[in-house]
Amino acid sequence: MKKLEGVESVSVNLVTESAQVEYDPSKINLEKIIETIKSIGYGVLEDEKVITVKIGGMNCIMCAKAIEVAVSKLPVKSVDVNFSTQSARIVFDPSLTNIEVIKQAIESVGYQFLGVDVDIDDYERIAQMKKRLFFAATIGTTLLILTYGKFVGLNVPFNKWVQLILASAVMLYSGKEMFSAAVKALSNRILNMDVMYSMGIGSAFAASILSTFGFLPPDYLFFETSVLLLAFLMLGRRFLKPWRRVGRVRQ
Repeated sequence: MKKLEGVESVSVNLVTESAQVEYDPSKINLEKIIETIKSIGYGVLEDEKVITVKIGGMNCIMCAKAIEVAVSKLPVKSVDVNFSTQSARIVFDPSLTNIEVIKQAIESVGYQFLGVDVDIDDYERIAQMKKRLFFAATIGTTLLILTYGKFVGLNVPFNKWVQLILASAVMLYSGKEMFSAAVKALSNRILNMDVMYSMGIGSAFAASILSTFGFLPPDYLFFETSVLLLAFLMLGRRFLKPWRRVGRVRQ
């Protein structure tokens, strides 16, 4: 964003997943800034966010009222606490407050912040990631057997060509999102983790292709390595990274 004419300063916070931008409205508009962020592979939550927060410790209607009062003191657009479902529906502007501040407000009056319900878009994204992970893990295990099966008497005809086809399918399906993000980052001269991962996995895959066609020795056949690396990466992103995207965005 600093490359844009009219942008005076930018401060990006990884923890809150937000950016504070100072710019000259006479030289650039907000739409151009948002377009720039999206062009390098990131999303922008605009205007208002709607979340459903799970709350613990409510014993009566007055508990719900106390939470409503506490959260209402924040710069939120609306808050509706439901005692029967032990949850609160909150609408707020991400530029004015965030989830952490809301959490502190709820806990300050003696109740438990149990997290945010994931919306249907995130469920679909997680479901797709599970499918890509399962595909990569299954093919990776198969490639492992094809690679080392010869030591136990397993000889598969056209072994390296079978591995090439299977590994290519994984790179196209399971690795598409990562490689796409890496290309967008590099096109903007940015070295992020997607670039690093793509270089490692891509190098192993490229060396394997060259080995398959005879440009490198047979010892450079690393199809199972590239696929399993991708599978482990996706496993880490799926289960070790907290899902912090919340609610739907309304424009």
